[in-house]
Amino acid sequence: MVVDLPAPTGHYPVGVTDWYLDDADRADPWTSGHRELMVQIWYPAADQSTAPTAAWMPPGGREEQAEYLTRLGVRAGSWTLAPSHSRRDAPARADGRPFPVLLNSPGMDDTTGWSQTDRRGAGQEQHRIVTRRGVPAGPEPIPCQ
Repeated sequence: MVVDLPAPTGHYPVGVTDWYLDDADRADPWTSGHRELMVQIWYPAADQSTAPTAAWMPPGGREEQAEYLTRLGVRAGSWTLAPSHSRRDAPARADGRPFPVLLNSPGMDDTTGWSQTDRRGAGQEQHRIVTRRGVPAGPEPIPCQ
């Protein structure tokens, strides 16, 4: 079975990009290391993007969800996630107008994948959505430097 997202209904295609932020001069209040943060940014994309389709969930998040569903009795390997309807690192729409910024902070062990429809919809309606992802507590890997 393929689990798919609802089809987009907004005015613009959506781009998504990930940023890894590292502040070596700031102590992390929850670990003994320095402050690290992953953010995912969703935004109105240029109309004719040829950028690749973004995955619905990042690596690590997919595996964590598979383990969770297996514990609930869903047979391992019986399902897969369809790609999102967003474009990875697509050029941003440039029409000269500012876009509002919405901050999203998923909680309750959400890997940021399950609430993607909300962010994608807002991105289609001329908003920029910045989602924080905890590091190192989350299952998603930190990109190589």
